[in-house]
Amino acid sequence: MKNGIIFDIDGTLWNATGAVTRGWNSALTAHGYPCITNEFVDSLMGLTRIQIAKAVLPDVDLEKSLQVMTEGGAISRKLISEGNFKLFENEEEILRKLKDKYELFILTNASPSYVEMLYKATGFAYLFTDQISFGETGLDKTGNMKVLVERHSLDQAIYVGDTEGDHQYSLKAELPFVFVEFGHGKAIDPQYSISSYDQLPALAEKIFGE
Repeated sequence: MKNGIIFDIDGTLWNATGAVTRGWNSALTAHGYPCITNEFVDSLMGLTRIQIAKAVLPDVDLEKSLQVMTEGGAISRKLISEGNFKLFENEEEILRKLKDKYELFILTNASPSYVEMLYKATGFAYLFTDQISFGETGLDKTGNMKVLVERHSLDQAIYVGDTEGDHQYSLKAELPFVFVEFGHGKAIDPQYSISSYDQLPALAEKIFGE
């Protein structure tokens, strides 16, 4: 059996909210718009860049709002590259353990460059077989889950994320969803959840019927 575990990024593989908020607020201030809070940024994690631009600047022309958010994103990436992010307890150790048994993947609604930034900042590239993003395919997370399963001929796969949106995308793709309680968001009645990475190996074995 070839089984895979697919991971979201923000709130699941790292917490970079502080850097993202600082970057976005820098651009918003430069263009004369009000700043936003960490809590509001948390609520936007997992959305596409268009959805984020509309949420942050709902009364601004989309082209202009995308320009502002692109500028903010560039500042955020610089901050993250300087180490302004947090990983979770025992995360790399557990990912290495999972890699010995399963194929590991990253799926995000961000751009491909965001995945590359995570790899460069954390050194995690060696852990993952492949990655896929909205920016690469134009598909939502459900569509990209199906692409990964087909591309790698997976017999079974699960998606690990931290929002109700992740939960719903998984349901539509007919993949088991594991909710990370230490992430940014909430999920309504998820079938599976973990409060730390240490719980994921045993849960994966249970889901995969090992």
